[in-house]
Amino acid sequence: MAVEIEFANVIIRKSAIEAKYPGGLDGFAESDLPNYIEDDTLVRVGFMSTGEAHNLAGHLSQHGLTLNETAQSDVAVVQVDSIPDWLTIGPVDNSIGCWLIGTDPGSLIKGTNGFLLCCPRDLFDRLELVLESISAEVERSEPPNEDRNEFFQVVHFSCGNASISANVIGEKSGNSPVGLWGRRDLSRRQHCAGDVRFAEAIESVLLANGAKNR
Repeated sequence: MAVEIEFANVIIRKSAIEAKYPGGLDGFAESDLPNYIEDDTLVRVGFMSTGEAHNLAGHLSQHGLTLNETAQSDVAVVQVDSIPDWLTIGPVDNSIGCWLIGTDPGSLIKGTNGFLLCCPRDLFDRLELVLESISAEVERSEPPNEDRNEFFQVVHFSCGNASISANVIGEKSGNSPVGLWGRRDLSRRQHCAGDVRFAEAIESVLLANGAKNR
């Protein structure tokens, strides 16, 4: 597989993180990283600025990962026009992907951590029915006490091994639209590919039924 790249990207060998970073891959994934995705061999963390990307690369270097210009490097800061010899970039599934040289890019893991939608109230009330088309199960629950001033419900979506939860923002009752903020659980990094595709499928169905991107 290949990981999607955009703007400034830190690309890391998964084997190096597992061997050298405190807590391994699970510890790294739980570090509140933006746009974390992974395939079979690589991890990608995306940023809007090269400065932030270089800061993360330096942090990884301090933990023993190799950061240099050789083919043995564990870490690289990658942009579309800047790629080290041990990686390849190119078009994959109508986007730009990055993969380990000498491997098959296969399908693309997109840099999607979730969605933020404005959802008409009648659509929100019918989530269970609307999402039957993608075999999604929908469970609703109250948010934790400390979060109840920010959102009034948590909706958990699942389908097989794929899972994503969404916080519901707005008025608890009435006819006004609500915000649906869906986010991947990065502690589920081993299910990254499935969760990303599931989030995209949910977003696509809801947009087709009247929701709008916020």
